[in-house]
Amino acid sequence: MGSSASKPDKNINIAGDQNMGTSVPKPVKNIVLVGRSINGICTTGNTILGQKKFSSEGAFMHSQMYSTTTPDGQMINVIKTPGMFDLSVSEDFISKEIINCLTLVEEGIDAVLFVLSVRNRISQEEEYALNTLQRIFGSKIFEYMILLLTNGEKFEANEFEDYFRECCPAFLMKVLRFCNARKVLFNNMTNDEGVKAEQVNQIMAHVAAIMAIVATMVRLVIERGFKSGVEPVILEAWKSVAAHEGESHSLNDTFQHDPYLSSLPISVSNSSEPIKNLVLVGRTGNGKSATGNTILGQKMFASELQAGGVTMECKMYRTAIQDGPIINVIDTPGLFDSSVSANYISREIVNCLTMAEGGIHAFLFVLSAGNRITQEEESTLDTLQLIFDSKILDYIIVVFTGGDKLEANEQTLDDYFREGCPEFLTRVLRLCGGRKVLFNNMTKDIVKNTKQVKQLLAHVEAIEKNNGVKPYTNQMHRMIKEKGDKFREQQRKVKSKNFAEEIEVMKRDLELEHDEKMRRMTQLLERRLKQNSEAHESAMRKMREAMREKSQIKIDRRS
Repeated sequence: MGSSASKPDKNINIAGDQNMGTSVPKPVKNIVLVGRSINGICTTGNTILGQKKFSSEGAFMHSQMYSTTTPDGQMINVIKTPGMFDLSVSEDFISKEIINCLTLVEEGIDAVLFVLSVRNRISQEEEYALNTLQRIFGSKIFEYMILLLTNGEKFEANEFEDYFRECCPAFLMKVLRFCNARKVLFNNMTNDEGVKAEQVNQIMAHVAAIMAIVATMVRLVIERGFKSGVEPVILEAWKSVAAHEGESHSLNDTFQHDPYLSSLPISVSNSSEPIKNLVLVGRTGNGKSATGNTILGQKMFASELQAGGVTMECKMYRTAIQDGPIINVIDTPGLFDSSVSANYISREIVNCLTMAEGGIHAFLFVLSAGNRITQEEESTLDTLQLIFDSKILDYIIVVFTGGDKLEANEQTLDDYFREGCPEFLTRVLRLCGGRKVLFNNMTKDIVKNTKQVKQLLAHVEAIEKNNGVKPYTNQMHRMIKEKGDKFREQQRKVKSKNFAEEIEVMKRDLELEHDEKMRRMTQLLERRLKQNSEAHESAMRKMREAMREKSQIKIDRRS
């Protein structure tokens, strides 16, 4: 079954077409299976089809598609991907099979079934698969994902939910959070046709829910600009994008191997008290600076509402919470405003990370409950993940400003969401575990301010608990700490000998070194960001041109 060539198998089997009758056919649903072969991806596809079509033998090296029709007339295309997320396969193989998979379905993908087994131990490959999917398609992929767990025969009635409550692995809980808790248990061993049909019905119910959520039912692949019939152009574009995304997705590798990053600017802290580093991110105009002042309990950051007061560079101020930790609040400039340059972004990212020497305990994504969600806000989340990697989602708290307006209308934050929460906000909250807090930055009530800050810090504590009390760090943070420790040791030795002249020389050397390393780091980050942006623009332009050519060919044929 399936050819040995690299072209994807498009074997079509229509099961149950006698049930379609004369009614208007329903739109075809395209469902893609991803996961390791050991988790039962082939048998799951066969269960959905109602007959054995997929095989785990040689054909599993290429994407395959078979079709079936449900008793109510719903045609389903089931696309089984090869083990392209195994750690042993090459990037070239992954890119080709992604294209092969996409060319099987002109209309786009309606759902992605992430197949795992409740019997097998969660491996590094599963986590790699999730990260690879997110890197290729962006976080939007989770809007279409359903978690499918095989080996359902292991559970008796009602035991499935008990499994999630009592002993579910942390990775599964993370996947469920990302895909809005869409899950289905599959028993591929049963011979009971009623059970099989019910399992498929559960999948289709989730697909229907996905379609209801996705605005105007825009399909994932169409949205990303993919179409069939233009494989060479897509493959060339994909390789270009993949090369640069792979280069810029994880800056940790860059920090680790670049010879010019052996020494970095150092932020020295002599305090022995526990310190929490909170970083404010978001669009200019949403009240980042005012939120920082509320946390600090005094006006330190220039308000964005003041003429000329917009934050133009990263700044940090500190406060001590009564009976609590020391808080470092780092206010970033409008890093994700469309008007800023890549040079500006890269320089300030470095400054931000340098200020938070010990790691970042929480990223506060500041949005306004009164402002319309813009394209800049929607791109912020993907940009953050590009720069910091997807691990950042575990450290995000959404802070809504404009609490004074909601209070004036006698509304709570929950009321605001019930009355028409934008789809983007729903997605953000799901990805960051529902962590949110409402801030009234206009109030003069000290008690109310204290309560807001306590609610925020409760989320910070929850983040620490979920992440094993470890702040967000990457290779750059570790380098900064190492150099900071070295500097403090040198400083201690020099001070102990009371060599004022040596201290001054050291200061001058460090300043010169700082300027040079900052310049090189900024150039490096700017180049990464620029390459990524240009690659995406070039790829999408080629795809659009190819689709226009294909459309013109169809028009010419009709005429």
